[in-house]
Amino acid sequence: MADDRLTRLLHPRSIAFVGGARAQLAAEQTRKFGYEGDIWWVHPNADFPTLADLPGVPEAVFVGVAAQRAIDIVAEANRLGVAGAVVYAAEFAEAGDAGADRQARLLAAAGDMPIIGPNCHGFVDARSGAVLWPDIHGCQRINRGVGIVTQSGNVAIDLTMQQRGLPIATMITTGNQANVTITDCLEALIDDPTITAIGLHMEGLRDSVRFGNAAIRAHAAGKPIVVLKTGSSVQGSIIANTHTASLSGPADAHRALFKRYGITQVTTPEELIGALSFFHTNGRLTDKQTVSFSCSGGEAQLMADLSEGLDVQFPAFGTQSRAELDRILEGRVAIENPLDYHTFIWGDGPRLETCFRAGSQGFDIAVLVIDFPAPGSDTDWWPTLDAFVSAVRSTPCAGVVTSTMSESLPKAVCEYLVERGVTPLPGMSTCLQILSRLQRVAPVVGPIHAGPPEVTTSSQLTEADAKSRLSAIGLPTPNGRVATGSGVVRLANEIGYPVALKTQSVKHRTEVGGVAIGLVDEPAVQLALDSMANIGDEFLVEQMIEGTIAELLIGIQIDRPVGWTLTIGAGGVLTEIIADTVTILLPTSGDEIRSAISSLAIDVILSGYRSQPPGDIQATVDTVMRLADFALTNQAEIEINPLLVCQDGVWIADALMEVWI
Repeated sequence: MADDRLTRLLHPRSIAFVGGARAQLAAEQTRKFGYEGDIWWVHPNADFPTLADLPGVPEAVFVGVAAQRAIDIVAEANRLGVAGAVVYAAEFAEAGDAGADRQARLLAAAGDMPIIGPNCHGFVDARSGAVLWPDIHGCQRINRGVGIVTQSGNVAIDLTMQQRGLPIATMITTGNQANVTITDCLEALIDDPTITAIGLHMEGLRDSVRFGNAAIRAHAAGKPIVVLKTGSSVQGSIIANTHTASLSGPADAHRALFKRYGITQVTTPEELIGALSFFHTNGRLTDKQTVSFSCSGGEAQLMADLSEGLDVQFPAFGTQSRAELDRILEGRVAIENPLDYHTFIWGDGPRLETCFRAGSQGFDIAVLVIDFPAPGSDTDWWPTLDAFVSAVRSTPCAGVVTSTMSESLPKAVCEYLVERGVTPLPGMSTCLQILSRLQRVAPVVGPIHAGPPEVTTSSQLTEADAKSRLSAIGLPTPNGRVATGSGVVRLANEIGYPVALKTQSVKHRTEVGGVAIGLVDEPAVQLALDSMANIGDEFLVEQMIEGTIAELLIGIQIDRPVGWTLTIGAGGVLTEIIADTVTILLPTSGDEIRSAISSLAIDVILSGYRSQPPGDIQATVDTVMRLADFALTNQAEIEINPLLVCQDGVWIADALMEVWI
């Protein structure tokens, strides 16, 4: 993508609108929005029947004609040297094989010229007034604000209608992303000095490595990213029927991607607007120690209760703040966080401001709970609001105003707050959800590994072959070898009891009775061997590992389109019972692996539950790191289930491996 041409398309100095009613509507909206550049309508019944008839070459073209005709218009625009175009028409890639062929011809017609769409609403630029957008919108003219990119035209319209006072500088819809992707738009917004934060509504990514690099640039530029991820892509892993694939899929991979780069992931459009509003007014977040102020004990209790289980902390006040608050509130109030400051200082602006300032010391976020009555009867509410605004603006604390119910924070109040650098987050529950999802400043991390091309093939190894490869690089595997027929019993005697017996003839052997463990003598081995006679004739005989403290699942796979992922979780029989897993991206570090393990419920056992000894965490981390390095170096998807964690060391008890060729 030619970045300069995309920038010129998004900030055009002249626009041609090609087509009938939709093109006329877009042109009219551009005029009403105060656009000062040239606006030309191109139509057989207009002054300019074709683009070639225009008095100059437009910088941007809105193509509001049917699909087949749109291809011709794009080709003409490309020949004339137009910077870029918006293609409104549908019936392209989203319409099956015929549409895919049509989109291929559209791309050929465009050449190097960027086209937004097809099957999109285009964009609204609230700074220049350019509205290449064939519908209504709710944007207001501004000079600085957030940028939002979405694949959905209707969702884009809905977002522009928000009543939260959020200044939207630009709204871009990408549609089919023929040659302008969400990542292209993200890169353009990062370079735009008037963009304060970036919102993305996406179904998926085409190039996760490039997206990650863009996120690193956004971090360096101080521009937080908020993502609303919808839908799920098809599981791309070749070990799709493993425990790893069933417990960790594309949604987990995307979550891991966003977390890696400090991107805030939300689940609703309301949360998207709220998180963007927070970052627009307050900038990036370093921590989330939160204080809440309300004039009611019921509201204070609600804040505490609704934060249960969320990543929002209400720590106790420091000694100095507690003493100051106790003095201000005359000892009549329990100095607890969330704080009920009572109504006896209601309306006393200076005293309220002193209270809020003293209570905000040492916190990262200060929240005021206040529900406004109908306009005209709200006179007594403004002193409290103004006191809070003045207080938080005099501290490093990020200011947030919420309400018990979302409708109790009117649009005018929201706009008033945003203009003063305080975030309105109407609705207590939604407010706490948003605060919980906000990501802190991300560490500087390198690019991820996207995995091999999808056109390559793979080879599945037997467990014995997989363990042989892992043992060759020094990873701990039990003593074991493959035997057939009567050699199975002889091998078991050589290894020493107890042993495990596993067929090598089928992939999912547990389901067909192809595994027997804890075999303590020769008759037990023979009995197990006889029961598996109809499954196959090759068996892996292994020593049993004793002294296991906990069992882990370690899965390394390719989750397209994100890339290589590492899943760590409770293994063995617990894998499907408690679904205790966490997914991170590769490459990784020992510290990240240790942090992932500590986030698991099973870490309680690994750390030494009650009088039990702890497992060897360092050996676990080292083994997982070496498995990850091996997987990336050898292009191998691996599942270890279980990895036996002992007091001294670990053992790879079961291994599945597929290698890309």
